[in-house]
Amino acid sequence: MKLCLQTLHDITNEIANLVLSEHGWNPIDALRTSWASLCKAFLIEAGWFREGITPKTSEYLENGLKSTGVSVILTHFCLLLGNTAGRQITTVPTDGAVLFRLAALSLRLWDDLGSAQDEKQDGFDGSYVYYYMKEHEVSLESAIKHTMEMISDAWKSLNKECLLSNHFSQIVKKAILNSVRMMRVMYTYKNQRLPMLEQYTQLIFLEPI
Repeated sequence: MKLCLQTLHDITNEIANLVLSEHGWNPIDALRTSWASLCKAFLIEAGWFREGITPKTSEYLENGLKSTGVSVILTHFCLLLGNTAGRQITTVPTDGAVLFRLAALSLRLWDDLGSAQDEKQDGFDGSYVYYYMKEHEVSLESAIKHTMEMISDAWKSLNKECLLSNHFSQIVKKAILNSVRMMRVMYTYKNQRLPMLEQYTQLIFLEPI
């Protein structure tokens, strides 16, 4: 564990120094905050699993927005883009930014939905679909339908925010939108495989033009 933490510490400082050398300012506080939020979310989920606790769906989702790692990924991406994008990220709490939250919500739901639809997926870190079934005493089909509706609503809200929000530049908005588009490809499971990703890979690398 000490080796993992030391490696994370070294990489984080390396990225901060890179931004400092390239753009003239040190984003170490933003990087540390994003990683601390992610690690705390992991510890909460580990506590639920250890104690056999079934959280409320609202509680699970609120923590799940952080445990997806979306904020960490987008924070690093925006900081490396340059001064404008990087400083935009540091002026709002990443876990509280609406665009970040909607992207994280989409990933969390797509991941849990993919696990629920693949009978061979036996995750131990919880699932919104499972918790919704248990909390509302509904069938798997009803829970999946509800989750799909939430994903659709999140996508509509994300498009609306990208059109109306003036806080982030277009390049940041584009990065967030593209990350959400990628999520369905990455989290459509079948027999512990990713058929949609395999199809795209074949089209890009194997199919003749």
